[in-house]
Amino acid sequence: MISIGFRVTSNKIHYAILEEDDGELKYNISEIIVPVALNLSDKLAFCRTTIQTLIRQREITLAGIKLREGCARNGITNDDFIRFYLEGVIMETMSNSKIHYHLDLVSNSIISILGKEKNEYNIDSLLSEVFDLNTLRTDSDYKLKPNDKEALLVAYTTLIYGKNNERI
Repeated sequence: MISIGFRVTSNKIHYAILEEDDGELKYNISEIIVPVALNLSDKLAFCRTTIQTLIRQREITLAGIKLREGCARNGITNDDFIRFYLEGVIMETMSNSKIHYHLDLVSNSIISILGKEKNEYNIDSLLSEVFDLNTLRTDSDYKLKPNDKEALLVAYTTLIYGKNNERI
């Protein structure tokens, strides 16, 4: 099974791809930079095409996206609207692909799938149960930033969900 997790900002789409191979988790962590020079509809089309290519080339069967939390929606700016649009494009792309399961996640759904308590949503502690955070690096060999970690957590959560509901 191969899963992908997304975490979106207004100018980047952070993603992590996880593949379980003989009980070992192999990962790729990278980002799609949203081109500044394009108008909004062309930005969305670029992101859709790039994500479709990722899904097709890597034969991804599970996908999830970390949505903006409700409490973080106060004081919405233009950047927030762009993030909402990008999240929508990703959700639509996941829905119209060969992905078996696609999840729209918030912190409560992540901890529920992982079998944790509400007060246990701490990205570093959840990831450290599975990965050595000191050795994790992006595909460009950078230390993980918070959005990279969240994309990895989404990919892992999606993988767990897929294993628990296996029909693949």
